Amino acid sequence: MEQSKPVDLRPDESVMFALSGCSGAFVAGNVLRERPLGQFEVDLGFAQPNNMVCRVRLTDANSDDPIKFWVNAVALFFQA
Repeated sequence: MEQSKPVDLRPDESVMFALSGCSGAFVAGNVLRERPLGQFEVDLGFAQPNNMVCRVRLTDANSDDPIKFWVNAVALFFQA
C-alpha cells in the first residue's frame, strides 16, 4: 500500500520526516476481526523531488488479507 502527498519545498529548505503514530486492523467488510498481525513495515521518504511517500507492507503470509491502516507523520522544515 502506498500513498503520496506533495510537499512545497523551497530551494533553500530541507525537510526531515518522522513517524508519529500508526494503527492497523484486519477487517471483514467494515467489521474488525481477530487475526495474528505478523510483521509489517512502514517507510516514509521521498520518491520524487517534493513528493513525500508513505509505504506500508505486510508480511507475505498476510499480504492478501484486507486491512485498515493509519499512519501519522511529522515533517520538520529547516533552512540549510
